[in-house]
Amino acid sequence: MTEGLYAIVVDPSKGLSIKHLPNGRASLNELYSIIDCDYVELSVLTDSLDLFVDEEGFVNGSANRVGVFQIQDADGERLGQVMYAGRGVILQNDAEFDDSIGFSKEEAENILKSLMIKTNIVY
Repeated sequence: MTEGLYAIVVDPSKGLSIKHLPNGRASLNELYSIIDCDYVELSVLTDSLDLFVDEEGFVNGSANRVGVFQIQDADGERLGQVMYAGRGVILQNDAEFDDSIGFSKEEAENILKSLMIKTNIVY
């Protein structure tokens, strides 16, 4: 059942939030809308967490307009790349189907509590 699945949205200007995914997955068009971009890029944060970001964020103005960020775990360890530009969407990796899907609301809330974003990065 996919009616209650959620994504974690990363916005350097607003922080982390949870977004409901009615179909349990975020289509490319939905990712484009959430991130406000034309092309998305997948960055693997952990074995179970995928981050979708603006592929052209450093050249299309997202870095200046929205900001840049780094994802860190609760211990302050960096996950993924050194820096991302614009907004991002975190989904869970479903290895069985090689797909990215949403979290239950409880999982999303727990992950939200365990992640930090660092936004005062100079690029």
